[in-house]
Amino acid sequence: MTHPAATTRVGVLACTSRAQEYMRRILRSLGYAPLVFTSVEELAALGSGASKLRAVFAGGHPIDIAERDSKLLADIRVVIGPRVPVLYCPLGNAPRAIYQGVADEVVPDSSQHFVDLCIAVSEFLESHGLRSLPPLLRWEGYAFDLLRSAVSFAGTEVRLAPLSFDTALALFYNAGRTVTPERLESILPSGRARPSNPPFGKIVHGLQVSLELGCGHGWDLEIEPCSGYRLFRSSHDAGAGYPVDSLPGPLETVPQERVHQTVSLNL
Repeated sequence: MTHPAATTRVGVLACTSRAQEYMRRILRSLGYAPLVFTSVEELAALGSGASKLRAVFAGGHPIDIAERDSKLLADIRVVIGPRVPVLYCPLGNAPRAIYQGVADEVVPDSSQHFVDLCIAVSEFLESHGLRSLPPLLRWEGYAFDLLRSAVSFAGTEVRLAPLSFDTALALFYNAGRTVTPERLESILPSGRARPSNPPFGKIVHGLQVSLELGCGHGWDLEIEPCSGYRLFRSSHDAGAGYPVDSLPGPLETVPQERVHQTVSLNL
């Protein structure tokens, strides 16, 4: 039976590729197939269909121009009408209060990592009567719990700090390809939540140890000096490591009885 989320039309309109990517992946993990727009003009091209969306998730400009973000929200509201709920994620340092009344809800300034955004989106959907699947992403043998910042594999659960969790997702989503330091920089949040000089080398090494990459669980990690990091399948018979977005549908949750050990990693 098809979950109601799969046929519920929601939209994403974000001004940065990071926000588009995160919102799209989060909504897909919750069972939705969102329509993604890069401008108000694209949204307006839906015509009367724009007012039939059940929700819109909007991401702001990367620089701190509150007036431009306020205009963006006002323009979205003109297109979709007064009844479609809007969740807004500003990226600058302007006070969140200035967006209240224009957006139905505003993501807190500190909530710009993947798990934080997933929680905000999930709660927003629930508050507006929209049902979701348990948000879980899985690659062969590894399951990512998006509400708890946890990774499960081989009967072990590892809790990760937000930036470590985002880094692990970047490696798995790009399995088979080299992830450069510049690419990892692009996953950092904006505004006050953006860390300065994040120790990605230390974070990736910590993931290699805590997630036991290269220890017989089907995945290995190659650290390429001066170029980046490459996660790859380490056995021929374990199956291909497809990014979750290429899978045909939502993924099932991991049975709790498999998780018998919890390890915390705070980087």
